[in-house]
Amino acid sequence: MNNCLIVLFIKIINQRFKLFQKNNLLMAVISNFEYNSTIIKQKKQAVSQKVFKPYFING
Repeated sequence: MNNCLIVLFIKIINQRFKLFQKNNLLMAVISNFEYNSTIIKQKKQAVSQKVFKPYFING
């Protein structure tokens, strides 16, 4: 009986841990996507600033 409970307990822990790992992987993918999108936004801003700066200097 005790052995059965221990095995069951270990199985539950393993399932929780696998779920936790999947969530971590998902969070890593999401944060990586957010990081990439912010870099793209920053690059676009930098490009638009480069395009508009000469006009501001001349004007």
